[in-house]
Amino acid sequence: MNTNNEIQKFLETIDELKNIGLFEYRSDREFMYLSPNCRAILNLSASANISASALFSMLNEEHRRLFSPSSPHPQDILQPMQPVECSITTLSGAKKWIRIYRKRFLENGVVISQGVIEDIALEMMKRLATEQFQDLYENAPYGYHTTFLDGRISDMNHTMLNYLGYSLNEARNSLHLQDILSPKSYQVRVHYQEKIFKEGILRDFEAEFIRKDGSIFYGLVTITLVRNNAGEPIATRSATIDLTERKKLEETERKAQIAKEAQRVQAEFMNMLSHEFRTPLGIILGAADALKSFVAADGLPFITMVEAGGNRLLTLLNNVLELAQTESEASLATFHRTDIRSFFRHIHEQWATQMELRGIEYVLELSDTLPQAMLIDIPRLERIMVCVLENAFKFTENGFVSLVVTATYQEQNSQQGISQQGILHVRLSDTGIGIPEHQLPRVFEAFFQAYSGTTRQFDGAGIGLTVVRNLVQQLGGSVQISSRLGAGTTVSLAIPFRKTH
Repeated sequence: MNTNNEIQKFLETIDELKNIGLFEYRSDREFMYLSPNCRAILNLSASANISASALFSMLNEEHRRLFSPSSPHPQDILQPMQPVECSITTLSGAKKWIRIYRKRFLENGVVISQGVIEDIALEMMKRLATEQFQDLYENAPYGYHTTFLDGRISDMNHTMLNYLGYSLNEARNSLHLQDILSPKSYQVRVHYQEKIFKEGILRDFEAEFIRKDGSIFYGLVTITLVRNNAGEPIATRSATIDLTERKKLEETERKAQIAKEAQRVQAEFMNMLSHEFRTPLGIILGAADALKSFVAADGLPFITMVEAGGNRLLTLLNNVLELAQTESEASLATFHRTDIRSFFRHIHEQWATQMELRGIEYVLELSDTLPQAMLIDIPRLERIMVCVLENAFKFTENGFVSLVVTATYQEQNSQQGISQQGILHVRLSDTGIGIPEHQLPRVFEAFFQAYSGTTRQFDGAGIGLTVVRNLVQQLGGSVQISSRLGAGTTVSLAIPFRKTH
């Protein structure tokens, strides 16, 4: 080797460092010089000779070219090569990480390469651990941010940045706690500062955060105090769990609880209404009827007025109670095996006499598409038919009322006796007073009357179609209204059913 005094002292100093070894090779020789430390790093015995090509074979092709013993370009002479980190496979098959420093120079026309091999296995392990920790920190399921004691943000992980919608540069250079917390949460945070200084930690602080776009998200925050080596507070670190989904769930549960409580209050009110109103009305109507036997003829009109008013009030009460019942019913449809033709003939017969007395032609048409039997919710269907027929009878003074019933089907594989699912189509048309076209969108609103004077001319509270809509929707069907003022109205129902054998 080149052994001037300065280099020799340097070599002796280097040899005292066990993770650093020296090497030298010349362009006119194959044999390499390796210091004892270098041999230990490369898993070579003290007596083993190794050639430059053997050492190069431990490197990958890219690094092998860097350490070729070929003559350097003139400008490379005396220019140290930048340190190179690489993994090698020793002759014994061991994997190692090393860092190589090398310098080349010419001596009597011979290229001499001298350098240092450093074992960096421990350093690489630390670096890998640091990288893994950094990855864990940046992509943790929680948001982390560090804050100076004056409230300035000094750092944020990727998760917290994603929560808030800021870049890291924005967070480090311009953000303050006041920028990311709502005024209320910021005041609470300031209030707890003394507790954080005293106890070193604040757990489960529920904060309202403000995103860059101005939207809000809720987070559950744990704050810890950071001290320097002298024990002086210098910053706080916060870990934040996004509570957005939990808040949505809580809000859903809160609304469900409110709805449940509203239903309970409504049920209690309706029970009270039924008892407290129906009972006195029954007494009044009973007493009015009994008085007819004791009152002179000139007093009978007054009793008739009492009865008319009482019956009208009782009808209104019954309608309101029915509406409340249909709005609160949440039970699934109950299917009954029904002879649907007989059902509609019975409905027709119930109204035939009243229609005839008024001089209204009342027509029932049952299509051949109807099955003999079907599975359908008969109690609800009957209430629907009563409501729509009441309206048709009430608002039709002459002409006709036509009830047409048909069915369509959707083919399905038979299962447990059910071969087809169908839609029951009911179309009820009348030649009544009709509804103004601009009022049609509102006909399903509770207590809505199509035009002024209807309530006085025709008894009712304007809730019949609202009840129909509620019941049809509970059956999974639909209802449509078409009408022309002075020409009549058509109500079209489409209600699912199941056909049986």
